[in-house]
This record gives sequence, C-alpha cells and structure tokens, in this order.
Amino acid sequence: MTLGRFSAWRLVLLDLRYFGSVAFRALRDWRGLVLERDVWRDWWRFRRSARGVLDALSPGGNTRGDILIVSLSGMIYSTKLEGVLAKALQLRGYDPVVLTSRYAFWARRYFSLYGVRRFIFVEDFSATPTEIEVARKRCEEFMSGPVDLPTCKAWNFEGASVGQYAVSTVARSLHRGMPDFRDPKVRAMLGDQLLHCILGIFRAKRIFAGLHPEICLFNEINYSDYGPVYAVAYQQGLNVIQFVHALRDSALIFKRSVPETYRIHPNSISRSEMNRLSTLPWGTKHEEMLQGEFRGRYGGNSFIVRRDQAGKQMKDREAVYSQLGLDRRKKVAVVFSHILWDANLFYGDDLFDDNEHWFIETLRAACRNDRVNWLIRLHPAIGWKRELDNDMSELNELVAIRKHVGTLPAHVKLLMPDNDINSYSIFEIADYGVTIRGTVGIELPCFGVPVLTAGTGRYSGLGFTVDSATRNEYINRLLKIHEIPMLNDAQTLLAKKHALAVFCLRPWVMKAFGNAYDTEIKGFHPLNPSVFLRATKFEDLDGSDDLRKFAEWAADRRSYDYLEKWPLAEEVSADSGAVGTM
Repeated sequence: MTLGRFSAWRLVLLDLRYFGSVAFRALRDWRGLVLERDVWRDWWRFRRSARGVLDALSPGGNTRGDILIVSLSGMIYSTKLEGVLAKALQLRGYDPVVLTSRYAFWARRYFSLYGVRRFIFVEDFSATPTEIEVARKRCEEFMSGPVDLPTCKAWNFEGASVGQYAVSTVARSLHRGMPDFRDPKVRAMLGDQLLHCILGIFRAKRIFAGLHPEICLFNEINYSDYGPVYAVAYQQGLNVIQFVHALRDSALIFKRSVPETYRIHPNSISRSEMNRLSTLPWGTKHEEMLQGEFRGRYGGNSFIVRRDQAGKQMKDREAVYSQLGLDRRKKVAVVFSHILWDANLFYGDDLFDDNEHWFIETLRAACRNDRVNWLIRLHPAIGWKRELDNDMSELNELVAIRKHVGTLPAHVKLLMPDNDINSYSIFEIADYGVTIRGTVGIELPCFGVPVLTAGTGRYSGLGFTVDSATRNEYINRLLKIHEIPMLNDAQTLLAKKHALAVFCLRPWVMKAFGNAYDTEIKGFHPLNPSVFLRATKFEDLDGSDDLRKFAEWAADRRSYDYLEKWPLAEEVSADSGAVGTM
C-alpha cells in the first residue's frame, strides 16, 4: 500500500505518541535523550549525504515487479542495510515495499532516504475472531499435554515450524539454552509466543494474498516475528533471499531459500555448488589466498574479528601448553562451545535437544576420557553479546557445569571467553576439534585436523568432517577420540576449497556504502555499527558494480549462493584477497 492521506495522518498521531514515549522515558533515565539526540544527528547527516544520490527512482510503467523487504526488528543498522539492498534493486527497475510496524518511527524515516515510498504495516493485518479462536484452541491443546523441548521443536502449524520459532524466542529472551518448562513463567511465555506465531501465519497469508513480490528479502528468518512470514513466503514458492553478516567489515552473505538449502546455515555452500567447486584447480596462489584470509581473520583486520578477539594475543605452542597446564605427553582435543541461547534450533538436525544438552553430554564424555587433554573453549562472543543486553548474571555454561557435571578433572581445562589466547593459537595446538556445526568445522580441516560434529547442515557430509548419525555414535567417538587419524591429503584439499569459497568468495563486499564502527562505545548503542554512503553522486551509485552484481544475482533463481568466480592464478592477490568477478 502507498501511504494515503488518511494513513499519513494516522502516522502523524503515532509520531506524536513516539515523542511522548521518549519524553516519558527521559523522566526515568536522561541517558535515553542522549541516544535520541545521536540518532537525530545521524539521520540528518545521512539525509544530507543522500540528497541527489539516493533520490527515489520511479519505476513508472517499466517496473520489473515488487520486492518485499521484511523489516520487523526496528534496529537502525538493519534498516540501513535493508535500504542498501532496496536501492540496489530499485536501480534495476524493481519497486520496493517494506513490511514493518507502524510504531517503527526510525525505520520509516531511514527508508524514505533511500527512496522507499511504499510501506505495509503488520498492524493492518489483524486476525479475525475465527482465526483467534483457532489459534487459542490449538495452543491450549498443545500446552495441555506434556511440554518438553523435543515436542516443541517438532510442533508445526500448517507446515510452519512455530514450535521452534516460539522456543528460540523464549530462550533468547531468557538467555538460557534449555528453558525449564516446569516454570510457570516460562510456560506462560511459551504459550504467548506460540499464539503469536500461529496468528503470524494467518497474517502472512493475508499479506501475500494482496502482494505478489518478485523477490522477498529477510535478514532474520527465525523467531516468532519473522518465522511465520518466512514460512509462508517459502511455502508459496516465492524468490526468498536471506542476508546475514560476513566475518568481515562492510560485507554480507546471501542465500536463496529452496528445498536444497532449507534449514541450512546461510553462510554455507550448497551441495550442488560444492560438487562443482571440488573439480576446480588448486595452486600456490589459492593456498596463499586462503592462508592470508586466516591471518587476516585472526589478526584483527576487521572490527567484527577484533570484537571477538579483543585482548587476545598470538602465542606459540609452548606458551599455550604452559599457560593452560596441559600434559605434553597427550594430544589436545578442543571443544568449541556454542552460545547456549543464540538461535540454536534452525540450521540442520541436532543429535541433542539443544546447545546446552550437547555441551553437558560432551563435557561428561571428556571427563571420562583422560587419554587426551580436553580444552573447553567458551565462545569469545559471549562477553560482548551479554554486554549489549546488559546481562550481568553468571555464565550459563558455569551454571550448567556446576549443576550437571561438577568439579572438572585435571585433564579437562575450561577456557573462559575473556582469556588472552587468540583463537588461531588454539588452532595450532588442536589435534581434534568438536562442535555441532560451528565455523571451526570449516577452519580446522584445512590444517588436516579432524572435527567431530553433532548435527547436520552447513558442511556435514561433504567429506572432511567426522559426522555421527546418533548420540551414542558421537559419544563413543569422543571416548576414543585419540584413535581418530588426521585427515588425508584429499580430505584436506577439499576442506581448503570449501573454506576458500566460504570465506573469500561468498562475501558480497559493499563499495557504494560502508560500515562504521565505534570501538570506544561499550554496550548497546543504536548507531554502533552503522552504515554510511560512500558514493557522492548518483552516477557513481547507479554504476556501482557491487549493487549491480547483487541485483543480477537476486533476480536469477538458478543460483542458490551469491558466489564470486573461482579465481584463476593470475587473479589472486594474497594481500588483498581480491578475486575475479562473477
């Protein structure tokens, strides 16, 4: 819908309500006014830079169709990134439509600077009395039976994984990997989220009954707000694209949702694409390019890496052994723990109920096998993620260890998130890695190190990881991990090709726009990170190669992954990581 006169007046009233809420919050905490001032300043600066560059293009009668941008978070950074992609497609004749909330004050204003003029609001698709009754009845039926995590994860409504969306939203809000469904508060939260998800399915169907976009863009496709919209778009066979951050500044990863890629982590290589890549040549320049990527990733060449590796130092093998008190007569198995409450139910099928269940059972097996040194590395991102949410409680991992495992034996060492050892130094001492489906399963095999997985998806089954079909098989492998051989040359080469594609060819690097980070800011700030405009005139924007390549890939449904061309030897630069064009 294009905003009409009546809608515009309603938005004026909502804006007045927003200003009132800002004033009310300021009475309780004046620091909120400081953040509000910062956002206004950013909006005005962005508006000045956008004038004459991001001016709206009218598709007129030659439009190639609508694109739907699902923008429900209200986060300014996400809104700016979504605006970049909207502009890329608008420049190629598409007409962007944003699905957001009427109460998303800043989202509407920032999108307008990108030339977006069409909005639809979730509040305009309220459920009918019949739908509300159906949703309540289904939720009551489910909640009246035994409620546990496996049951919730398996519960669908009209083909949508509403149980997963609801449970993950609850776990994320509580910062707990395994919500206690005996707790009345948790049960109430779960019931509310299940109802919200089912009503979201009805809402999404009504949205797509009146809108038939050529492309649907999602940043998040999980949790209770986004999941229902994504599920309906996917079920209707629409051209659905998810974008997530790459592990480098000013770069994104794109993945198209099709049956082959459904419930696969977006920062991955599709099976069909990997089959093609496995046949491509590998030479000295490719090796230099990959090793240069590793050095840069853990050497702090981007803010995203520096944030995870803050305060950490490169240390040689002897220094790490001495610092951690490892037995030099034994090999080292490293468990790369996941964040227990962070989006842990979607990408593939897990052997265990959730991340916390996996963590506990893996730790119990490690305690039983004293033939190796066990290093339990807690995820380094825990610190800054908890800081963003102002979470000062005890680490979930420590609570889980105390409750389910007890005192750790001498051969099992716990590496806290704030330790001073760079992750690359951990790689250099590791003889084995253990994960569910973390990035380490891409990295360590490049050094011939076997990685045991506890879930499908992303890279399992490609031929360079040790995958288990059952919990017992996985646990038995942990108990005999010292008997597992190093990867052979063919497996290591396959892992290197996969890693080169994921780390160097998958990222879409912005040129017309860029990311800005303030390393001095601690905790949450609505503008950290942020997006700025590099192009200074419309001709530069219109001719920007990065925007063109994304738009062309988005329109071509034959390609599942955005992927740069496999580099020829003469196209590889070990210093810059540059590769050939698509």
